[in-house]
Amino acid sequence: MPAFAWFPARLRPAMLLCFCVCLGGSAQVVAVSQPRPTLRYQFGDNPAWAGPAFDDSTWPTAPNGQIPLPPYDSHGFLWIRAQVPVRTGSEVPLALLFDGNENQLMADEIYVNGTRVGQQGALEPRTIVTPSAEPAVFGIPLGAATPGATAVVALRAWYIPGVRVSIGRIAPRFTIDSSRFVRLARSARHQRTLISIGPQLGANLIITCCGLGLLLLWRRSGGRDILLCGLLLTLYAPVGIVADLESHGVLHIPWMIYILSYSLVQIAQMDCNLEFTWTIHAYRNRLFLRLGQAALVIFNVTLAVRELALNPSRFAAWSIPVSLVCVYAFDAITFGANLWALLVLRRNKLIAAALALIPLSATLGRRGFLYSFYLGPFYFDTFNFAFLLSCLALFIMLGKRAWTAWGDANNLRVEFDAAREVQERLVVAPPAVPGFQMQSAYIPATQVGGDFYHIRPDDQGGVLIAVGDVSGKGLRAAMAVSAIIGALRAMPLLRPSRVLFDLNRGLAGNLGGGFVTCCVTHIAAGGTMIVANAGHLPPYRNGHELPLASSLPLGLAPDGAWTESTFELAPGDALTFLSDGVVEARNPRGELYGFDRTQKIARQSAEEIARAAQAFGQEDDITVLTLAFTGAEVLHA
Repeated sequence: MPAFAWFPARLRPAMLLCFCVCLGGSAQVVAVSQPRPTLRYQFGDNPAWAGPAFDDSTWPTAPNGQIPLPPYDSHGFLWIRAQVPVRTGSEVPLALLFDGNENQLMADEIYVNGTRVGQQGALEPRTIVTPSAEPAVFGIPLGAATPGATAVVALRAWYIPGVRVSIGRIAPRFTIDSSRFVRLARSARHQRTLISIGPQLGANLIITCCGLGLLLLWRRSGGRDILLCGLLLTLYAPVGIVADLESHGVLHIPWMIYILSYSLVQIAQMDCNLEFTWTIHAYRNRLFLRLGQAALVIFNVTLAVRELALNPSRFAAWSIPVSLVCVYAFDAITFGANLWALLVLRRNKLIAAALALIPLSATLGRRGFLYSFYLGPFYFDTFNFAFLLSCLALFIMLGKRAWTAWGDANNLRVEFDAAREVQERLVVAPPAVPGFQMQSAYIPATQVGGDFYHIRPDDQGGVLIAVGDVSGKGLRAAMAVSAIIGALRAMPLLRPSRVLFDLNRGLAGNLGGGFVTCCVTHIAAGGTMIVANAGHLPPYRNGHELPLASSLPLGLAPDGAWTESTFELAPGDALTFLSDGVVEARNPRGELYGFDRTQKIARQSAEEIARAAQAFGQEDDITVLTLAFTGAEVLHA
């Protein structure tokens, strides 16, 4: 009967996997339970050191299996030799398990009894280094080793300069056993490693989800602080996930691409941390911000130089202490900025405490205080754990703030919609008045605008026109427009100067420091036109600006007075009233539309003038009102 045939079909794959893991674990226990062979090492490079007959008795031995790496300014070669027993009864083919050298940038060759059985990376003439992330298994040719005997294992390794300084020592282990058992042992260890880093990967996924959640809230509610925090969390986690998977052999990325990408993403992530800290605490002094940004750039550049340099150099040597100074300076600046907000300014206390935890845990980890810990079979990086706690605190606090802002924005949107509806009812199309042909165009810069016009026929066939502009934009200006149009509608027919006087008396002191420009014109049925202007653009007659006396806008002084100017219109004359949104339209190069361009199009229709200014680059509300006087034709009829 085949193995596991008596298990339900759905459980067979799981049982087979458990059996392999257990078998692999037992194989590794058998392998590592053997006495650890004595390791001897030597700096330098000599092909004769691979031979089994070479006398290495004068070489230094490794206390507790810890072997120092070559000095920084050396050629970087290290040879290790060991007498490795082959377990009695091992089945052929045999294999060598090379373990205990994880995450070291190196290139190596390994020999068993003088026979080269494999390599990692490439040595001379073209050196290619590779991170030794997982235990390596090398098949041993038949006859190169014998079960029950002792084999001479020789490792020829070369380490990049940065590793020689930053790591210092390695603890390699060599095991020779049946190829089947060795590979099962490596597989079991790999499975246990992936299980151990599961919480790490889960924490990074949670951080990523929190970051993406904040970015989605930012799209709805806005806010620079929410954007920066979302970017901070989103940029941090993918780097950690890729680093974990790459260091444990799940991903295989060319080392140069990995280091350069890692450095660029880390620069962006650290800069988001600084910008978010300065934004959330409303710091105005930018000196320490710039110092922190300089420190993070120098740290990441020197880190990349250290990891990528293949040969010792003065620049590469200085990159190591410089990178340490810069990263400590960055942590001190971010920690100090949040501590100041927490203890001195006493604002955003919870956010400041959460942000201060990040540099504090990073500094303690670099100093060797609780760098990592195990909880049962699970591995936890202390910095990653602290970042997760900070992430959850930031997500809850900023998420609540963003949700509230989103709700307020929706309420404000409803208010804007109501204000726009009211404004559309107030700023209506020109009425049909015999003897006059009028057109209008109104394009607010935001949802509601601060421009207005009011047209009112009189009992003698004439018409009163008021065109104006409230300073500012948005809801406040729209509310002022509603009050002005309401006043104009309730006001009896008066001379233009008196209309301005009465409006000014009601507006003075009630605009919160703002003002209103307004041009009021009365045109009689016979063509007599009386104009009074309060700081507004003069109207154009037949493409030429009317000469009007300059005067103050409304709302600045309660006792203002405005002079009137009189003109005579002939049948066929055209008038154009417009707001400064036409003249002050600005293109991407910063050029204003200006008076010259406005004069050239002053005889076009209201819609054409407004669309021309909008296409040039609208920055303010645009209002255009055109009037063609046809009084003589009406009288003749």
